[in-house]
Formats: sequence, structure tokens, C-alpha cells
Amino acid sequence: MNKFQELKSSFEQTNKKWEARINAVENQMQLSKEKAIDRAEEMKIKYEESLDTLASRVDNIKEYNEDKRNTLKSKIENLKVQLALGKMDTKSKYQENKKNIRDAINDFDALMESDYDLATEELAKEWLEDSVEFEEELNALDYQFQLEDEEMQAEFEANKQKLQNKVAAFKAKVMDKGQEAKHNWEETKAETEKEFAELGKYLYITY
Repeated sequence: MNKFQELKSSFEQTNKKWEARINAVENQMQLSKEKAIDRAEEMKIKYEESLDTLASRVDNIKEYNEDKRNTLKSKIENLKVQLALGKMDTKSKYQENKKNIRDAINDFDALMESDYDLATEELAKEWLEDSVEFEEELNALDYQFQLEDEEMQAEFEANKQKLQNKVAAFKAKVMDKGQEAKHNWEETKAETEKEFAELGKYLYITY
């Protein structure tokens, strides 16, 4: 595991991802499909603004030569292009847009992994912090399009209160990750990821 992968899977970064994930789930459960789609567009704009800031940071890292700056900024620009490709207001548009955005994010991650140095560390932390909230919101939007199926909609409505209680209880658990969890990190991580996978089944979201 290289330094960037270690950072991504660290206690601090993983907890930020989990908190963003459970918050995204709660948001989706409270929004209509139309409002959820509008929120996704707002999140794209917010994310794009953070990418502009990241690109400026790249310009200011004195250890980078021009080639490295241009390579990083081209990956950022490609991601911005994917974010601008239109409103995700149908299931097919959502699936296509999500795939393209994810591919662009993975491209930047791959660059971080292959060319990571001390000067990149702060940039990588900023990149992960900016990306995690957006990625989890994007993934959670799948819930809205799955509920287009009448059987799924009926099943969800019948179990809505029970599910909301389950999400609230799980959120309290996710937010309460102290030193004990850190000392038993691998066990805690495996257990929490398993619980997220189970929760995803109820919400028709793949984790």
C-alpha cells in the first residue's frame, strides 16, 4: 500500500467518508426526487468551486515542475468537464454522468498514487476532503431513481419509519468513533463496512 492509499484508508479519512455517507442517506430520505436532483446540481457547483481552489494550489506548490502542474490540472479540468455535462434528471443520465465523474475522480486518484511525495501530501488531503462529500451524495442519489419502481416505492413506504429509525441509530454509532475504535481499527472498519452494505440493501444503494 503506497502513501496515498494509506491516507485514503486512514482512521481520520475513513471516518469522514462514513459521516458524509450517512448524512447523504439522511438527506435523500427527506427529499423529494425533484429536490434531490436540484441538490445534486448544487453539489456539483460546490465541488467545481473546490476544484478551482485545488488547481490554484497546484500552481503554488514550488516543488512541482511545469509538466507535473499541467498533468494535475488537466485531470482536474477533465473532472470539471464531466460535472458540466448536464442535469441528472433521468435514471439513464444519472448512471452515465455518475460513471463519467467516477472515472475522472479515479484518474486523479491514480495520479496521486503513482506520483506521491511530501509536497503532495497536503494537496492529497484537500483533494480527499473535497471529494468525499460529493462522491457520497452522488452515490446516495441512486435511491431516488430506484424508487421509480412501484414495488420498491410501496415496500419503502411500508417500512419508512422503521428504516428512518435504523438510519438514525446507525448515524449515532458512526459519529461515535473514539479512541477505542482507533485501537481496534481493522475490526471496527470491517464491521462498519458490513453494516453499511446491509443498510444499502434497504435503500437500494450499493456500498
